[in-house]
Amino acid sequence: MIYYSVQTQKWETYANVVKFISSEDGPQEAYCNDIQDYIEMVKVYPYKFSNLTSHPIVLTQEQTTRLEWLNTVEGVTNTYESEVVLFVKEGAILPSNNSTFLLDIATEYATTTEAYIKTLQESVWAKIKAIRDEKIINGGHCVDGKWYHSDTVSRSQQTGLYLMGENVPTGLMWKTMDGSFVEMTPMLTQKIFFAAAGQDSALFQHAEALRQQVKESATPEQVDIESGWPATFQPSVGA
Repeated sequence: MIYYSVQTQKWETYANVVKFISSEDGPQEAYCNDIQDYIEMVKVYPYKFSNLTSHPIVLTQEQTTRLEWLNTVEGVTNTYESEVVLFVKEGAILPSNNSTFLLDIATEYATTTEAYIKTLQESVWAKIKAIRDEKIINGGHCVDGKWYHSDTVSRSQQTGLYLMGENVPTGLMWKTMDGSFVEMTPMLTQKIFFAAAGQDSALFQHAEALRQQVKESATPEQVDIESGWPATFQPSVGA
């Protein structure tokens, strides 16, 4: 959004924000003064980059005020660029900041900082839920070393077999997540039913533990939300 100009020795606003899709990294956003480089990038590498859009950057009055104040502070270069950009863009000054000139006015921005952190926490929580739900639907549940599908249709079928009790058809072969078949029995239907419940419970418990970490953190985006999940089915290489 803003950058430090060596020529003017002031923080200035970029002219444009560009958005595009990277085949490797997904949706991307960048700031620039000249979009021609991005136009050329998409033209030369159409198999890597697509859906380029751009629009001019217009600061709000509050952002303009913060930027003008910033340029009155002596000696503020790009050493603390990320902290300065966050301050101008969101009005947020995090406790972890290293820039003393911002920490000196942190109390004046306590409300906007709190709002920003809450927005971050909600965003990270949304990511946690997405990971949790993906694992619930596609991660499977394990019984005696075999993984069984956990999507909605499979769960319905498994529950139906469980409810049949001793009336499960003899010789019924069931496909597992690794592609192999096992014979379904009344005992196995029970194990699968309770394994699914246990897996769901463990996934929800880990998600809630992460949610608490995020809730208590002033830097929720730094919480490791990828690790510590219960094991799920992992396809063999080449399978």
